[in-house]
Amino acid sequence: MSLRSDIEKRAKVRPPSIGPPTARITLALVMAISAVVATVAIASGADQEQLSRGQSAYADSCAICHGANLGGGIGPSLVDPGLATKYATAGDLFGFTRASMPQSDPGSLSDAEYLDITAFVVSSLGVQYEGPLTIDGAAGVRLSVESSAPPTTPTAAPTATPGAPIPTPSSEGNTRPGTPRIWEPSPDPTTNEMNPYFISIQTSPCLDADTSDSHVSTEFEIWDAVQNLRVWNALATDPADQASLLTGAFQGPLTGRFGLYNKTVYKVRARHRDSSGDPATEWSDWSPWKVFLTAQQGWYRPRPMRLRDIRPGSLGWFAANGDPVTLAPDNSVLLTGGHSSLLLIEGAESDNRTTDFPPAERHVNLHFRIEAGDSRIVIPESRMDFLDGVGIRRSVWLPFMSLAPGGVLNAAASAAGAFYFEPDNAPIGQADIWPILITRTRSASVPWRVPDGFDLEVVANNLVLPSQIALIPNPSSDPDAPYLYIAELHGTIKVVRRDGGAQVYADALLNFRPGDPPSELTGQVGLGGIVVDPLNGDVYASTVYLKDGQLLNKIQRLESDDGGRTAARRIDILRMENETTGPSHQIYGLLFGGDGKLYAAVGDGLRGGRGLDDNYFAGKILRLNRDGTAPIDNPRYSAEGATLPISYQWSKGHRNNFALTQRPGNAALYSSENGPALDRLIRAEAGYNAGYDGTDAGVINSGVWFFGPPAISPTGIAFAVGGNFPEERAGRLYMGAYGFNFVEGQVDNGKEIWEIGIGADGEVAEPPATFLKYIGSGRSTVVGVAYGDGGLYFSELFADDPEGGNPVAAGGRVWRIFPKPGLAPR
Repeated sequence: MSLRSDIEKRAKVRPPSIGPPTARITLALVMAISAVVATVAIASGADQEQLSRGQSAYADSCAICHGANLGGGIGPSLVDPGLATKYATAGDLFGFTRASMPQSDPGSLSDAEYLDITAFVVSSLGVQYEGPLTIDGAAGVRLSVESSAPPTTPTAAPTATPGAPIPTPSSEGNTRPGTPRIWEPSPDPTTNEMNPYFISIQTSPCLDADTSDSHVSTEFEIWDAVQNLRVWNALATDPADQASLLTGAFQGPLTGRFGLYNKTVYKVRARHRDSSGDPATEWSDWSPWKVFLTAQQGWYRPRPMRLRDIRPGSLGWFAANGDPVTLAPDNSVLLTGGHSSLLLIEGAESDNRTTDFPPAERHVNLHFRIEAGDSRIVIPESRMDFLDGVGIRRSVWLPFMSLAPGGVLNAAASAAGAFYFEPDNAPIGQADIWPILITRTRSASVPWRVPDGFDLEVVANNLVLPSQIALIPNPSSDPDAPYLYIAELHGTIKVVRRDGGAQVYADALLNFRPGDPPSELTGQVGLGGIVVDPLNGDVYASTVYLKDGQLLNKIQRLESDDGGRTAARRIDILRMENETTGPSHQIYGLLFGGDGKLYAAVGDGLRGGRGLDDNYFAGKILRLNRDGTAPIDNPRYSAEGATLPISYQWSKGHRNNFALTQRPGNAALYSSENGPALDRLIRAEAGYNAGYDGTDAGVINSGVWFFGPPAISPTGIAFAVGGNFPEERAGRLYMGAYGFNFVEGQVDNGKEIWEIGIGADGEVAEPPATFLKYIGSGRSTVVGVAYGDGGLYFSELFADDPEGGNPVAAGGRVWRIFPKPGLAPR
């Protein structure tokens, strides 16, 4: 059996469950819509269960725009027979709906839900077909009520290429549009590896011999070139010749993703559609394939911000303190696409003066040309907000800049709003498709994307390698009372108060400096885990310490005399003497279980066989009393060897188990574990053997879910129990994915938080999906994860834009993700 097939088998892969749609309406409204929709007549012959599901899904996601009875509202009517002039088949309608609906969150439903809705709408038109509607079968269901026979295969149309003559109109009727060409990605994408998250596609203009026809849409497809399998598609209407990954829908093995895989060969094609409404000739032939290669993780340039227009009157430009930014009378800032000026901002006597230019002919990369006239131009750290041509809010974060009189600066913006200087010798807009963006100055202040309905804010900043977060159970409501603790990897614990202030709780927890020689001490070592005792507020920390030039693990208890604001005493409760660990895979996560015992995740210290060896603490989950002794009810407790590793053992066979969490009322522990090329989520009960024997194969011996290859390096984990998350997310597991060390910009694997549904049996009921994703251009990634009344908290290990590129520079942050008003459970 191959590794991949064995992984799939053991991962217990299930199809995604059909959950509630992102766009929400009240229960009362859903019931009212459902009651009216029930009066719509539907044709016989179709699968009634599918129609019932489609009716319900339509009420939830479509009726708010298209009307309770499909008769139209904000959106057009769906029972007008003229619908057949836009969509020849149910397959066409399904493809458009999947790519574009619901309008508030296109592509947010499953393929099954889109098929159910399509079946309901098609049947409501009176179209006759038999059995359940499928993706393959939908292409043969004509929307013409008179006939639902499969369409005949049209004859090939003449191919039109840029510069070639337009085909001659057919004497027998409508002529197909000319075959398009893929203009972008360009130039040769096989030598310019592409960012797998941000790919824009554009075709040549639509050429049509029928002068009365116009170009109404373009269908785009991306296929995995090796597996010959479609993984993404989009139907573009405005503009009709351009699309990006964000405007389409991923499918097949990429369902639910935000981007393509790294270092993978793909191919893209497109076809034009005219306004004739003739099902046999309205579509062009597919374009020739354009092959491209996605870049290796961390090796691609940022995606440029692309737009065609800046809406007049929408620009706002404010300094960090909230004051409007004003220019001197002879200063100017031009927002341009290189050859297409979009907006000119000029200084005036009392305020800035703006000049709007017509929209660009096509999407362009946003550039800036900043000019100082006879006086110096000074631009403070600021943010520029505006609406693009389709009404999408855009933001660009500008750094502090100062130009001498007569000075000129060219710059550009990334899609995430980061600001880049261009080389002095590069004319602005020199490369409209492959911009040269260098010298990153400042990432967007919020370089993280969260789902619709959620927001996030900084809880603490200016931290140095914040590795773990420990929330205080039942904290005091006093403004200066401690609320949470943050462990910094190099040996400091900070406490954050209710009023938002922060202070040092304890420092110098390590007896060495990780940056000092010998060189093996410069790895991921230090203060790994932290937890608060729910009974008395004591803080427990897991660290390494140096003895005779060797690294060893220990757990210590810190006690306070001032309500948890500062540590008064430090007591080592367990020293793992004579058992060296490595510059990684040390002791990390700590957890107080529902049984009142302390649990500790101990990595294998980079010594692969120790996890199965009962003579070592390494590669185990330990269970301790508060004083550091082994509980007598541990699975393998021995009275004669009460201080030996086997007496502390809760489970064994682990590799680099980073964090622990537990669901209330369940004795099992969940552990996020890093593997060589395959990571796993483990559910461990008393006496459990995770099976890692030092080999890659040993990783797949057990686990409830696997990630990779390539690995994502899972970190902190927490269940959303209690707190203020919406009811549909209650009980889900949230797991950080670190990725790789100090990687700049967006990546495929890592810099995110995964959301995993865990069923009542403790197994994965909903496959992992990305909940938080890094969209900036800096170094931030996710390490600590914790959940409490305020929401979901996570820590960035690195400063996003570290001074001098120093990995241990101050600037790391702790964030809180919380639902916007109206999403919290009532």
